[in-house]
Amino acid sequence: MKSLKVLAGVLCLVLVLATFGFSAQSQKKLNFYAGAGLQLPLGDWSDAADIGFNVQGGVLYPVYKMIDIQGGIGFFYNTGGESYYDLKVSNIVISVDGRYNLPLEKVKLFFIGGLGTYFRHAKLTAEYPELMMDEYAVIQAVESSTTNETNIGLRLGAGVAIGRHFEATAMFHVVSDTNMLSLGVAYRF
Repeated sequence: MKSLKVLAGVLCLVLVLATFGFSAQSQKKLNFYAGAGLQLPLGDWSDAADIGFNVQGGVLYPVYKMIDIQGGIGFFYNTGGESYYDLKVSNIVISVDGRYNLPLEKVKLFFIGGLGTYFRHAKLTAEYPELMMDEYAVIQAVESSTTNETNIGLRLGAGVAIGRHFEATAMFHVVSDTNMLSLGVAYRF
């Protein structure tokens, strides 16, 4: 199962690179973007993690008048914890999305949908007091656990262009047991 997820991640990366290759040879204008924003955990995931941040970059390839293919790579980071544990989770995301630009005159709205491969690294550190009966002492015990996962996720979102080069987006990520909402601003060039 893990090899299938890694294969899906590699295929997403190949699609991103293929999109870049096609656009480099065509007459259509290739757009790049870079952005950053907030990462909001949803559902059960919000019980463990706090608000985090994300940075992303990628390429937009116009396919048709109102349709683009968007390929990108991103880094999402969340922390969490209580008085007795500390959680740090990072995701590297490789994504391929379709983008539909609404044919409106004054406001430039768009919808995004696609798939992403989420390479997750999580570290949980727990601290708790431990009473040593034979020495009558209380010591602080620390346990740490690290895990790496690869998950395929569904990405659905919408955005609005702000001026000629900026856009604001909201993207819902359905990924295994860690659903997220990312809110961000990107610069297109």
